[in-house]
Amino acid sequence: EAARTAQAFFTVSASTRAAIVEHLGVPAERVHLVPNAADHFTPLPRAHPNGTRPGDPATNAARPADAGESSARPARTTEAARGALLCVGHLEPRKNLALVLHALAHDRELPRAVFAGAAKGDHAEELDRLARTLGVRERVTFLGPFGEGELARLYAECAAVVLPSRVEGFGIAALEAQRARAPLAIARIPALVEVAGASTPSFDPGDAAECARAIRAALSRDAKALELDARHAARFTWDASAHAWCDALCAVHASNRLP
Repeated sequence: EAARTAQAFFTVSASTRAAIVEHLGVPAERVHLVPNAADHFTPLPRAHPNGTRPGDPATNAARPADAGESSARPARTTEAARGALLCVGHLEPRKNLALVLHALAHDRELPRAVFAGAAKGDHAEELDRLARTLGVRERVTFLGPFGEGELARLYAECAAVVLPSRVEGFGIAALEAQRARAPLAIARIPALVEVAGASTPSFDPGDAAECARAIRAALSRDAKALELDARHAARFTWDASAHAWCDALCAVHASNRLP
């Protein structure tokens, strides 16, 4: 009923706009694109641009974000992420983190993984059982929920970011990783490819071997490629999103004016 009567729809990516048009039968001109952004996120410098050995204790101690922090949590976050494959987001089935476990089992030489985010339901326990079954439990850290101040540390210290989701509407984590100049590998789904760009190493979200290969491709990217990624991510700003929102509202208003 809402799809039939709504004057306009607003969505964050072209892929979700296409899905709304296809599955709800909404005319394309009624669906307006207002992208998300990530310029709210300020990254920390990475010790090594290629991510192969990102950071050491001396470098971390000198970083401004560490100043005045005395709790054990920041140190734990830094240690957990250092040199690891980072998966950021809720632990839930659509995030497809099981694929990363299978990739670790397929390629025993890959870096260990850290899953950073709150679990939904009992999915963390399910992933823990799978990791034990695959013989990779010692190579996986379940970090749990993290604070805003810890996010930059995670991206600065990791070897690479892996986003294996089966379903996404946008993919802010992809932009955050690129802004941090962290190597990135993504599932080849419409929203992530749209946001991260076609040059980002990608994989079938159902293929562990291809996931492992894409991770290796990400790890091999040089500083120039990572800098280009950062410039790509810089195009997504909240100012631009606000302008797109205003333009869309004006278009809706104009379409409803009486002749």
